[in-house]
Amino acid sequence: MGRRARGRGGGGRRAADEHRDDDTHLAGGGGLLAAVVVWVGLTLWQADRAEQDRVAALRAARADVLEPMQPTLQGTPSIRTLLAAEHALAPFRARGTETAAVTRWCLDPAAPAVHVLAGPSGVGKSRLALEVARQLADSPQVADTWVTGRCVSGQAAHVLPAVLACREPTLVVVDDADTEPGVASLVKQVGDQAQRGEVKVLLLVREAAVFERWLDAKLPDAQSGHLPSMTLAVVGGSGDRRRWFVEAARAYAAALGVPPPPVSDTDTRPVGADGDPMIVTQARAVLAALAGTRERADAIRTASIDRVAAGLIEHERQRWERAAGDPHWSLPQDLTAADREEALLALVLLAPATFTVAVGVLQRLPLFHNEAELFTNETERPVRHVVQWAHHLYPGPEEARVEPSPDFLRGALLAGLAQPAHAELANLLLSVLPEQDGLDRAAVLTRLIRAAALFATVAPLVGTIVHHQPELLPTAIESLVLTGPTARVVERHLVGAITADRFTADDVARLLTLLEPTPFTHLRAALQELAVQHAHEALDQDDTTEARARLAALLNNFGVSLWALGRYREALTADEEALRLYRDLAHQEPAHHTPDLAYSLNNLGLSLRELGRDREALTAVEEALRLYRDLAHQEPAH
Repeated sequence: MGRRARGRGGGGRRAADEHRDDDTHLAGGGGLLAAVVVWVGLTLWQADRAEQDRVAALRAARADVLEPMQPTLQGTPSIRTLLAAEHALAPFRARGTETAAVTRWCLDPAAPAVHVLAGPSGVGKSRLALEVARQLADSPQVADTWVTGRCVSGQAAHVLPAVLACREPTLVVVDDADTEPGVASLVKQVGDQAQRGEVKVLLLVREAAVFERWLDAKLPDAQSGHLPSMTLAVVGGSGDRRRWFVEAARAYAAALGVPPPPVSDTDTRPVGADGDPMIVTQARAVLAALAGTRERADAIRTASIDRVAAGLIEHERQRWERAAGDPHWSLPQDLTAADREEALLALVLLAPATFTVAVGVLQRLPLFHNEAELFTNETERPVRHVVQWAHHLYPGPEEARVEPSPDFLRGALLAGLAQPAHAELANLLLSVLPEQDGLDRAAVLTRLIRAAALFATVAPLVGTIVHHQPELLPTAIESLVLTGPTARVVERHLVGAITADRFTADDVARLLTLLEPTPFTHLRAALQELAVQHAHEALDQDDTTEARARLAALLNNFGVSLWALGRYREALTADEEALRLYRDLAHQEPAHHTPDLAYSLNNLGLSLRELGRDREALTAVEEALRLYRDLAHQEPAH
């Protein structure tokens, strides 16, 4: 028994020892397992953190070139922020069909990656783009999360790599694409790099057909061609304008935190005039919200656009004065309100891109000529404080740029610069536009031409530039054509400056290509006259069939333009020379030039008829008809 008991006891100790050994092994194994779990978790956490950091870095890089479509409205609203499309304070009206169409294009992976949205200034292109962005973000029918943003000015050539790196469906909106130097590079990159549906680019321009020609000249042949486009026309009749005016005035008053404006839904008196773009109605609404009295609100309903601009500037002057009184800006006490206004207008016009260039702009003004002698400490110079004050009022994308928006407000300020009170300043600034980094002479011209689309008084300022700096004339013509017929008031200030010594043959050919689909007949005729001169010179140097055919075609087109302008005698001279050339060409190559001969005879007949030479006109038209009958008999399909 005892032995058995001892045996059991010994076995029990061995079992216990073995049990303890097992526990020790399990504990050791559990610790190792826990360590592995911790290591794996830490590794995964580090990888996740690294991925988050990588994505954050990519998105930060994208944010440098793609700004939010609807930035947060900060501080007390001003006219600038009230009218800005990106803040969307006035209700969006009358563009539902167009908005839906552009949204469908975004969501269609098979649709072209680039789309053009065209229309005159103030018609609502930027606001429609914002509404498309909202639909992409908010619609339950949109499965993927879309990123939408506006390309930062000057960054079009760099935006696509930053967007593609984030690997998210993205809509890139390029405002004023017809003035953006990198837009051709962007379109080319999209064609080369983007996958279907990965990124969509919406280009906002004034004139779709002209822009496409302008863009094609900058793209490789394989990528040139038709882009899908939509053109927004002015919408809304008299009743619509009244309703939109009241809605916007109430929205602006609410944003300003002022009492409801003295406007009524039942007031049937007119607001504005047919043809007013939406921005003009909204500018009236801003002034109505700020009016304070019914008399002032009533007066603004039908005030001229120039009077609306003057009203906006008057309210802006009050804001300038409030800011000038802030000791933070350290403006000199002897700097008058008129001095500050002229300094501000100079910066608005020239829009220098850096602080140093902005200081240089103001030092051209007599007020600051002797500043360096009076202030030895660079940081104490008043001109620096004026630049900072102006940039605070109208901050642009660069450190010192003064950039009012929307275009209507900038145009109103430039219309102020065009007033007689600022004639000396305007002449000083525009008689010499310096060529230097940070100051874009072509952009200055574009700024003025686009302002002239709504404010005709600005047009002579363009004339001042090309008078003193004729080498900028081709740039001015290109800018006008891209802006469109709303700026036609500028045309006469350019036509008179056109002379043969200011244009190369290539300049003339390029501009005539842009002008082809436009109503700028005076410009077209003036440039066609230069093209004829160049063709005559080329023929004198090398008398070939090709050179004669080119001269004949140019003469024919020149005659058509002269006829359209009512300059019938000059048209007849051009038609007669073209006809002589085409007779010889048709004799040498009948199959190729007989249609040209018939067309030339028809044009000659039209000019003769306008000059009262009916019998000769009939003879020319009858010959043209015989030629057309023969051609139709030979080639019925044509």
